[in-house]
Amino acid sequence: MTGSDLSTGGTGPIPRNTLLTLAAIAILHLLISSWFSSITPYRTAGFDLRLDPSTGRQAELKDLGAPDERQHVNYVRDLMASGRYPVLDPKDPNLYENYQAHQPPLYYTIAAAWAKVTGSHPDLEGRADGAKLRLLSGLLGVLTVLGTFALARTCRFSDATSLLAASITAFLPMNLALSGAVSNDPLLFALSTWTLVWIVRGLNDGWNMTSILMVGACAGLAALTKTTAAALLVAIFAAGVLTFRNRAVSGKRSGPFLSLVLALLIVGPWWARNMQNYGDPFALKVFSQAFVGSPQAADFISAIGPTSYWGQMVGWWTARSFVGTFGYMNIWLTDTGGPNGGSQVYIVTLAILSIGAIAGLTRLTANKAAAIVLGIYTVIIFVLFVRFNMQYFQAQARYVYPALAPISVLVAAGWTVIGEKRRGVAVGAIVIALAVPLALAAKKIPEGFERRLHPIEKS
Repeated sequence: MTGSDLSTGGTGPIPRNTLLTLAAIAILHLLISSWFSSITPYRTAGFDLRLDPSTGRQAELKDLGAPDERQHVNYVRDLMASGRYPVLDPKDPNLYENYQAHQPPLYYTIAAAWAKVTGSHPDLEGRADGAKLRLLSGLLGVLTVLGTFALARTCRFSDATSLLAASITAFLPMNLALSGAVSNDPLLFALSTWTLVWIVRGLNDGWNMTSILMVGACAGLAALTKTTAAALLVAIFAAGVLTFRNRAVSGKRSGPFLSLVLALLIVGPWWARNMQNYGDPFALKVFSQAFVGSPQAADFISAIGPTSYWGQMVGWWTARSFVGTFGYMNIWLTDTGGPNGGSQVYIVTLAILSIGAIAGLTRLTANKAAAIVLGIYTVIIFVLFVRFNMQYFQAQARYVYPALAPISVLVAAGWTVIGEKRRGVAVGAIVIALAVPLALAAKKIPEGFERRLHPIEKS
């Protein structure tokens, strides 16, 4: 992509061939995420592969599938039955089944309506019912893929770069797995991505009523999906500051602040409810009380030291999870891809993505305002992730995936730069980064779940 391509990219109608390619990418994302759904156990118990040293036996696991999926389904089921949103009680004797009860309501409202429309049984116990709920996540994943394309194009990158960005989001195995599981994450990713699209559009084209309403509505609905969306409110405020500083911006220069007010009006009633029930708008206190039995960062740091905890446990585990670790973070793309080494596929894929991101930094000055807002948003997402892991060990890349779209755009921009001089190298690298992990996932994930369905037979 040349400099002229960069300045004119994304400013005109989308060519038919580009639309067809984008449609193919989106459909493939839905199909592959449906395959992930089909191979992932649903509400199924199993066994840990490790032996308990005190008993010499395998621990029984209440659920093998996607992290927290069982609890998300319980929320949807109970909402369908009662018509009321739950309140998290740390003293609930059935806390294991209900520890997601503090979550904001939007995803569960949509999922409950979806379950009724698709004819699901009210108890949501059957695998067919799970497949229907997982399909909803796949459709939300498609919205994120389309939003990633729109974000790149709105940042004035070429259609080729925008398609590449959409492909990175669409075909990362971890994102496909999330699009094949019952969770509020796919809705958060979609709403966050489209909020960013409309923020950048306002910065580039001026703030009109459409951009004001879309930014405010998407951000407010994202905040009604998951607390992480608070990062969007900071991004909107940053856009407001940049808009006021740039005298050349057309339209309403107060636009971002009006969007911010709208977002707060949308989420405000839920935060007020949390204040009444928990004493704080984000339910952080009750969350801490309910998760007292979860893996604590302090315990790991005490046992292995801060360097090993942040470097090996949090950093390296999360990096591999960005590509793909499945089940309850215990199924890897290779037999020895776990904590003890043998992680070549992860190293190569992460190196390719990192090279693209570094090269992409050279394009930031082409759309400085957009780069600043997207950079601030991405940094905040990572800061929230680090803060979470300061209290709990939760080295899961899904917590940084709300920033997957801007990360994908940055990587795509970088490999477009490299491709200007070494097209074959760029194409080959991207194919390796996306196709090889997917091929390994097709083999290793079914094997991983199968091994955990039954206890190990003693010889």
